[in-house]
Amino acid sequence: GADSQIRTGDLILTKDALYLLSYISMPRTGNDDIIHNLPWFGKGEFTIFSEKCAPPPQIRPEPIPPLTFRGGSSYHKVRRYGFMTQSETFAACPRCGKTLEVAGAAFCPHCGSPVAAAQAAPVPEGALALLEKAERQTDPVKKHKLLLEAQAQYPDCLEVAQELLFLGRLHERSPKKLDFSVIKCHLLHFYLTPDDFSAAQRQQMRAELFEHPDLKRCQELAPDAEAFTRKYLERLCRDFINVFLRGSNRYMHSFFGLRLDNRISKVLASPVAQMLGCVHGDTELDFQRRAMLYDALYRAFLLEAGNDAKWLDALLSEGGLPLPAKP
Repeated sequence: GADSQIRTGDLILTKDALYLLSYISMPRTGNDDIIHNLPWFGKGEFTIFSEKCAPPPQIRPEPIPPLTFRGGSSYHKVRRYGFMTQSETFAACPRCGKTLEVAGAAFCPHCGSPVAAAQAAPVPEGALALLEKAERQTDPVKKHKLLLEAQAQYPDCLEVAQELLFLGRLHERSPKKLDFSVIKCHLLHFYLTPDDFSAAQRQQMRAELFEHPDLKRCQELAPDAEAFTRKYLERLCRDFINVFLRGSNRYMHSFFGLRLDNRISKVLASPVAQMLGCVHGDTELDFQRRAMLYDALYRAFLLEAGNDAKWLDALLSEGGLPLPAKP
C-alpha cells in the first residue's frame, strides 16, 4: 500500500479524497469506501505524506465540462475548481440564473423572462493573478491563505468569495484523523445515510449548507442571490455525486478494477432517488430551500448522467415523488 512505497500497486485503492486529506489507503469498511473521480486529481502531481509522484493517467476521469459562475450580471466560464477567466462571458437571466449564450436576446430561452442588457464587471487583474496562483497550489492550507489574501485586497470580488466558499474546511484536514466532513460537499451526506448522523449533526449540516458566512457573503455580492444559491447547490450536488457516489465502490461497482461510467444513469439512480426522497421529506428546511435543493440534485444528476434520467424518473414516480422539469 501507500504506506510502504511511494505509489500503491493497486491504483483503485488510493483514491482522491484520501489524497486530499493526506492519508494512505484505508481498509474498506461501511461508509469509508475509498473515493474516486475527484476533480482535484490530475493536476500534475499529488502528495502521499511528503512524497510526490505523477498521477496515474489510466484512472483519471474524462474532463468535466467547465462550469459557469456569476460575476456581476453575467457568467464567466471557468474550469472545474479553477480560477476565473474573462475569455468567455455570457449574460445571465436575472430570474432563473441560466446563461444566455445568444447575444442581445430580449427574452430568456429557458424561462421566458425579459432580459435586461447588462455587462459583467471584469474581474480585477490582481484578483485573477491571485486566483491563478491559488489554483496551482496543491496544499489546501496554502491555498486558503492565498484566497484570504485575495479577499483582503479585493473584498468585493465575487470570484474570490466563491473559491473560499467551495474550499470549505479542507484546510482544516488533519493527518492524524480521517475526517471526510472537511470536504464541502459532505454536507449532503446525511440525505444519503441519515441514520449515520445524530439530529444535532443533521441540524448543524443544514445550517452550514444554507447559513454559512461565506455563502452569505457571496449572496450579498451576487446581483441575484437566489440564482447564485441555485448554482451553488447544483455545484455541491455534482461534487457529491462524483466524490461520494460515483467514486464509491458501494454505489459504483467496478469490473476488474474498471468503472463502467456508461451505466451511471442506472447504477446511481437508486441512491440519488433515496437522497431526493430525504430532501423532499426534510421538514426542518422551509419549502423554498427544499425545492431549490431538490431541483439542484436532480439537475446535477442529469448533468453527470448525460441527461439520461429514465431510471431515476421511474424510481421517483414509483415513490410518489415529483419530477422536476428538465432544462
